[in-house]
Amino acid sequence: MCCRLAARPRCVDTPAASGTLRLQAPGAEGPSGPPLFCVLRGPDLLCYGSAHGAEAGQEPTLTIAVTKDTRVRAEPGGRGQPPVVAVTNRLGGEEVTHGLVAESTAEAQRWLEAFEQHLYDLGQWKQCCEELMRIEEPPPRRPPAPLPPQGSLYHQTAIDPSDDIAAVTDILAGHRGGPRGGPRPPGPPPWLSLFEGPPPRSPSPPRRGRPRTLSLDARLSTLKGRGGTPRPPHSSSSSSGSSSPGPPQCDPPRPLQSRV
Repeated sequence: MCCRLAARPRCVDTPAASGTLRLQAPGAEGPSGPPLFCVLRGPDLLCYGSAHGAEAGQEPTLTIAVTKDTRVRAEPGGRGQPPVVAVTNRLGGEEVTHGLVAESTAEAQRWLEAFEQHLYDLGQWKQCCEELMRIEEPPPRRPPAPLPPQGSLYHQTAIDPSDDIAAVTDILAGHRGGPRGGPRPPGPPPWLSLFEGPPPRSPSPPRRGRPRTLSLDARLSTLKGRGGTPRPPHSSSSSSGSSSPGPPQCDPPRPLQSRV
């Protein structure tokens, strides 16, 4: 963040002195003009016809330049008159002096001190009092371009969670409509039956059971129940002369013998 600060001298905006003065013509011993309300401010001594004109911001009747090159001195006045405040400026190679007569000696001394302090301030600030610093304001920044909306129609559509199916039905009816772009006939949509009925069962091949096998003990117990001896095999002749094998034969169990 970059900031530029500018300081304006106080002597430019704030009046250094104000009061009533009379203008004395060159070579005259006393004041020769009407009283003027004078204000010492900035690089000028502004003289108005009255104090009301100064407060109202009217154009001054007389303007005397006061710069760092201005010379101010006190000159003796006439008989019984306060001293004259002489303000001298160089204009076009010639010196021009304006004599100002105050109402009293104390008032003239106050004006002399005010001129002295004001000239000192102007000399310290130099060109800052003659020409105001120009501060360039940056142009306003352009607002950022709006970003395109992101997301699908589902994310941009507000759906009430209490009535999701009805809201989805209305949205689809508004975006897709009926056949060939016409209005859809009243009633529930055909796809709603997919959610109401039981889910369809997919066809699957029948399960084949695993053939049951008998253990050796089970087979022996079966043979004992049949009489203890296996049946002899018998052959049957057919027209083709082929014979089919009989059931498998198994020897009877032998008694266990002790080996002592």
